[in-house]
Order: sequence, then structure tokens, then C-alpha cells
Amino acid sequence: MICDVYCRGCGESFHSTNDKFDRELDPDGEHMTADMFVLKEPYVSYGWSDFPKDSWYTGNSLCCPSCETPYPDSEGRVKTVVKSVTCKVCWKEYVHPGSLKRHVEKEHS
Repeated sequence: MICDVYCRGCGESFHSTNDKFDRELDPDGEHMTADMFVLKEPYVSYGWSDFPKDSWYTGNSLCCPSCETPYPDSEGRVKTVVKSVTCKVCWKEYVHPGSLKRHVEKEHS
């Protein structure tokens, strides 16, 4: 399941997980690597750098780009929330894909 990753320091979400991230298989974050995270829009468009996708870039190296707090807590867990969907035109976020579809039809058609 793809989730938004929230920083425990500033509370913002700059990254999401991808299909390589599985909390059930790795609950303590022992095998968490940078290639399990993706920098979200609009930050990619702003020219922000994503994590290096090297296998050595793990655990506490995975920090918030804004406040530099490590994403994993002391037990190696990352604060995640099921990913919302985002309008690619105005970057407004919706919890349900149907809500996004109605927004696009109403606002951008």
C-alpha cells in the first residue's frame, strides 16, 4: 500500500512510499532503504533532491528535507498515512479518488 510519510519533527509530508515499502514484512524498519521512498510533487518540480537510491542509504539517513529530523523513530518505524490523491493541475489533495475525479470535472474541464 502506498502511503504518505509524515515527519515527526515538523509534521509535514514531503515523501510517499512506493510498492517496495511493506510495513507488515518489516515492522521494525530494519531493512528500510531510500529506494522505498519517493519525493512528492510539487517538490520534484521545485528542483528538490530525492534520497540517493543507494542501498547504504537507510534508517536514520532518511531525514525530512525541511527540518532534517530522521523519518524513523527510535524503534525504526516511519509515520505513514494511506496516500491521498493529488490534482496534477492545482495540487489540491483528496482522500478518495472519486472526490478528485469530481474536482477535475468541475474545476478543470
